[in-house]
Amino acid sequence: MQNILAIILVSLAVCCNCQSNNPVASSSSWAKLRISPDTFSFMEYGNFVVRIYEHANNHVAATTASQKRYFYSPLALLDHSSAVSSYNGLTKQPEMLFRIVMWSNKVENEVVQHLSGITGHPIKSYQVSVIPLENLILISGSPPVDFWLNPWWTYYDGRKTRWLSLSCYEQKVCDRLANAMRWDPTQFAHFKLLYSFSSHQTWQTKQATISIDSVTSGQLVSTLLKKFKKKKKILLTANDEMKMLKETTKQVLRNTFSEFEVWSPYTEVEILNILKGLLVTSRTTIKEQSDKMWHSVFWDDDNYRPDKTAKTLNEIYNKLDKETQKIFIDIMFQTEEHLEFSSSRADVDGISSIISGKMATNSDSSRRVDISIEEMVKLLTDSRNRDHVQWDGAKFVPKPIQLSRINLAKCRNFQPFQDRKVSVRYTIADLSASIKFVEREGLKITDELKGISLKNDLIAR
Repeated sequence: MQNILAIILVSLAVCCNCQSNNPVASSSSWAKLRISPDTFSFMEYGNFVVRIYEHANNHVAATTASQKRYFYSPLALLDHSSAVSSYNGLTKQPEMLFRIVMWSNKVENEVVQHLSGITGHPIKSYQVSVIPLENLILISGSPPVDFWLNPWWTYYDGRKTRWLSLSCYEQKVCDRLANAMRWDPTQFAHFKLLYSFSSHQTWQTKQATISIDSVTSGQLVSTLLKKFKKKKKILLTANDEMKMLKETTKQVLRNTFSEFEVWSPYTEVEILNILKGLLVTSRTTIKEQSDKMWHSVFWDDDNYRPDKTAKTLNEIYNKLDKETQKIFIDIMFQTEEHLEFSSSRADVDGISSIISGKMATNSDSSRRVDISIEEMVKLLTDSRNRDHVQWDGAKFVPKPIQLSRINLAKCRNFQPFQDRKVSVRYTIADLSASIKFVEREGLKITDELKGISLKNDLIAR
């Protein structure tokens, strides 16, 4: 069993940009731990590198070989098979959970053997440990669009594995991300972990600038400016408003800070509220399908905007026979009689196939409609998941929806935009590590996780 992981990891392709020291933080944090910030040795471990550091007392003449202490960098190895989509009942937000392997007995034994070889002295296991950390935070090298990361430092208690999470604006986004991580974890190569050696961090201050460039450089704002070229004001759902504000806030902060600098979440909220005051002018509610304001509403796919969805559903409904109409209504709103039909994707596929088939083969040409099974499935799934349409007893209608009115004229600089300065508190990380992952399908990191129960570990989280 000793060489199993080594054999497996030969087939792994993992990010080689592992750990790097932060020279700014090293003068204080590293000194307090009496650990030299200079890398003592590099140890190849499969397809990535483990950095090894030494205790400052190792250079004291009175320190014997058996008294010397060594520390190795955390693995930060993604257990991609652990990715799961869930709903957090406390935060009321969809989230994706996944597990990171921080250290293992296997790598510790390898470090002991490596040190024994390069020092010429037998090194014992008690002389080696993972570098002591108190806090960590997950960051992304590229700006997230459909999700956001926890902005707070998280306490690390020294366990072999650590559960991390990200939050999504919609459950289906977390579902998609969890599936992507399980099947192609390389998509998450931009994730990094920052480490802090102490929970008593030193705070510093910088000036961040909210400028027109930082506002318009975000992906969603750029999309809005292209889509609504002639409109000065448009309407966004609550989710899209928050997505725009968070994305723009992150852009302001990214323009100010380096990778190792972690800003205060309180300041992030302050900047977000300033942007809200600049861009969000009012709230309004659309209640009718015929309301002309629908033309100013941004929807990620216009074909599934509530007013258009209601129109399409009514067209389908009116072309069905009475029996299929009843099934159609039951499926849309999950009545008890047909609950079993709507409880899974397979059931939606089945009823979509039935309805699509009946419409395509109807002898009455006026009752036929050209819609594929795939389009039908997407329409039914999207309508039920988003819950933006309802049945009024005779037809489908959009549910009343509250929207935010966004001032695009401000983004186009048609109106004066004065730069704003904000004082931002931040701390500096002591160490960073790119997330490492298994690239080849079918390979597992079972040796690293030996003896760890996924179920029990999740409960312990």
